[in-house]
Amino acid sequence: GGSSVNSMVYSGGNRCDYDQWRDLGNEGWGYDDLLPYFRKSEDNERYLDDYHGQGGPLGVSDQRSPIDLTRVYIRAAQQAGYPYNTDFNGAQQHGVGYYQVTQR
Repeated sequence: GGSSVNSMVYSGGNRCDYDQWRDLGNEGWGYDDLLPYFRKSEDNERYLDDYHGQGGPLGVSDQRSPIDLTRVYIRAAQQAGYPYNTDFNGAQQHGVGYYQVTQR
């Protein structure tokens, strides 16, 4: 599966992609249509809000041991003007920060 390639990063996808599918005639595939299913599938350790759920079968958590190089990269990106993002599966997907993962 893709987890071996993407470090088990949890990313629900971009709103624009789902909405384009809907706009191409795929009724029920818009972001707002799918969001309830994303929320039901999650067991998110940190978030329970409009974008995240708890109690679902997919364990979602913060990275347990982020490596030092990641911290350096994030600081450098912020110095270059990229905004810090605490939640890439929330309202905003742009910026730099730590992704949540499907690890427990």
